[in-house]
Amino acid sequence: MSGMMKCLTLGGAILCVCALVGWGREPIRAFGSRWDLDGDGCVSFPDYAVLVRGSGHAPGIGSRRQSIRYPILADFCSQWLAGDWDVTDPNVTVPNVADPNGDIPPLYFFYAIHTHGTSDYLPYADKLQKRLDSQTAENMIAAIEGISSVLDRYGVVGTWELVEGTAQGIPEYQGENHIFKQLLSRGHEIAAHVHKVEDTAAVVGALRDSCGVVPVTTSGFITQVSRADAGSVQSAMAEAIQTAVDLGLTVGTDNLSPGGKDLVSQSCPNGSGVGNDMWAETGNLMFPWRPDYLNSNTCADNPAGRMVFVNHVSIEWLILPDSPGPPDVLDGRHFEQLKGYFDAALRYMEENRPERVACWGFVTHIIEYAVGGAAENPPESSALEALDGFLSYADSKRAEGRVVYATSNEIADLAYPQVEKPGNATLKSEPK
Repeated sequence: MSGMMKCLTLGGAILCVCALVGWGREPIRAFGSRWDLDGDGCVSFPDYAVLVRGSGHAPGIGSRRQSIRYPILADFCSQWLAGDWDVTDPNVTVPNVADPNGDIPPLYFFYAIHTHGTSDYLPYADKLQKRLDSQTAENMIAAIEGISSVLDRYGVVGTWELVEGTAQGIPEYQGENHIFKQLLSRGHEIAAHVHKVEDTAAVVGALRDSCGVVPVTTSGFITQVSRADAGSVQSAMAEAIQTAVDLGLTVGTDNLSPGGKDLVSQSCPNGSGVGNDMWAETGNLMFPWRPDYLNSNTCADNPAGRMVFVNHVSIEWLILPDSPGPPDVLDGRHFEQLKGYFDAALRYMEENRPERVACWGFVTHIIEYAVGGAAENPPESSALEALDGFLSYADSKRAEGRVVYATSNEIADLAYPQVEKPGNATLKSEPK
C-alpha cells in the first residue's frame, strides 16, 4: 500500500490528510512516530485517515467508513489531497491557515434515533414476529429514509438504535440491500435499543443474524431498570451494564442528568463521571465516563470498566412549557427549545475550553416525525423541515470550526481509546 500526506496547521494543532490505496497497515516510518497513537508501530486504516494532535485537541484516527469528522475536513480535504507532497521528505513546508476560533476545542455533536414504534415487534403484526405488516414496514422505512436524507444533507451521522422487531423485520421485508446496510455505507452507526435487560441478547442476536451488524452501542438503560426501587436501582443498573458488556456492547447512550424523573438520575444527585457540572444549562453530561458498574456505583468513573457512557439531552426536550406531554408530531417550536441547550453547550466550550473530549447530543424516535405512534403513517414533511432547520443552524457552527459530527461510538473511542470494543458497528462481512 502506498500513501501521500498533506499537512497544515490550524489553531496550534497539526492536521494531516493521508490518501491511501487499499486496506492494510501502513508502517509508521511513512508518517513519523508522533502519529502512532496506539504504539503498535503502524497506522491502520482504509482509504485515508485524518490525524489530529495539538494543544487542547484530542488525537484520533478516522477512516472514510468510520471517520472522525474534524470541522475543517470538508473545506480543506480536497485541496490538500490534490498535491503531491511526500510525507517522507523532511523539507516539506507546512503552510499556516487562519483559525477564527483560536484554541476553542470542538464540541462533538451526535444524534441518537430510537428506531421503533410503540410496540417493539413492529413492523410485524404480531408479538411472535411471524407476520410482517407491509404498510407498517413501508412507513418505518419512509421515516428512516426521510430523517437520514436530512442528516446526509449536512454530513451529520446518526446513531440508529434498533429494537429486536426493527432489526429483524426491516431486513426481512427489504432483503439484502436493506436500509441499515445503506446507512452503514454512508457512515452512520447501527446500535441496539433494549427496554428489558432480559431482551438484550435477543436484540444483539437480531442485529447480528438478521441485520448483519456487529453492534457496539446500546441504550434504554433507564427503562431497563424502571422496575427497581430507590434502594436497588444502582445494583440493577450495574447488572444491566454487565449484561450488555458480556454481549460485546461497550458504549451506552442515555440521559442521566440530575433532576430527572427516573431513579437512576436521582441516585446521582451530583451528576455522573468527572466534572459534569454543566447539565442544568446544556441538558446533558458533556464529558463521557466509564460507569463503575463493577462496584454498583454507576455515578462514578472507573477506568477498569468496559462501558463508556455518552450522554444526550433528555427526551423531555420535546415537551413545550405549555404542553402536557410530548407532541404527536415535531415542529419548529420543539427544535427552537432544543437549540437553547445546544447554544449553552457551545458557550461552555468557549468559556471553559476543556482539554478533554466533550459532546452534546439529542434523541428522538422515528415515530415523532409522523402522525400516530405505531407507524400508521409516513413522516410529515413539516417535521422533517423542522429537523432541517435545526441542523442548518448546527451546520453553521460546524462551518465555524465549533462542531464535529460523530456517532456515539466514535465519541467513546476518542474519549477512551483504550476501552476494548469487540465489535465495530460494521457489517459482519467487511474486512477488518
